[in-house]
Amino acid sequence: IYLIDSGAHYLEGTTDITRTYKFGDDGLRESDRLYYSLVLKGHLSLAMSKFPPNDKSTGTILDAFARQPLWNKGLDFNHGTGHGVASFGPVHEGPLYISTTTGGPSNGVFQPGAIVTDEPGFYIDNEVGFRIESELEIIEFEDSAGKTRQGQNFLGFNYLTKVPFCRKLIDKEQLSGIEIRWINEYHESIRNEFGAKLLELKEKRAYDWLVNETQPI
Repeated sequence: IYLIDSGAHYLEGTTDITRTYKFGDDGLRESDRLYYSLVLKGHLSLAMSKFPPNDKSTGTILDAFARQPLWNKGLDFNHGTGHGVASFGPVHEGPLYISTTTGGPSNGVFQPGAIVTDEPGFYIDNEVGFRIESELEIIEFEDSAGKTRQGQNFLGFNYLTKVPFCRKLIDKEQLSGIEIRWINEYHESIRNEFGAKLLELKEKRAYDWLVNETQPI
């Protein structure tokens, strides 16, 4: 099991991405697939969430979306769930943070256009660890998505990161039909966007990996 947390500065912005992959078939435990799938469920729960545009929608409130699948199994993680991302600056940028900490940075107001990370994980000391991190853009939904009691449009996220999840570590039994459909559509979009480019660059090995990792689960 290989966990990589990486990022770089580009003219278009700054990336902060974490994925966990299993290479080879030896040593794959059902518990590994369970832990990874619970982290993935929390990751998707936050990414697909909707919330009202006011000071009640703090990082502390949104943090629960990402932790709930683990909490339901009596598990948790000891790090923050997300943070704002600077462009050509510090990768961790306030005032937006998503964590269990009440007050302070986690009380930043979420507004359209800001970029935050979504990075739940689960770790067992000296044994194994899992983490999934992507960048999300805060967006305002259209009127058809419903309104708050005050007549405001709800906020949510546009999923920016385009890196496949690990199919080998996914336990479909832990996922809902909506989550499975979201993953399959996400993987298809990655394959369609980057597959031809990899072939053009003669990166056959990378192309084969991409095709394998983006097959329907």
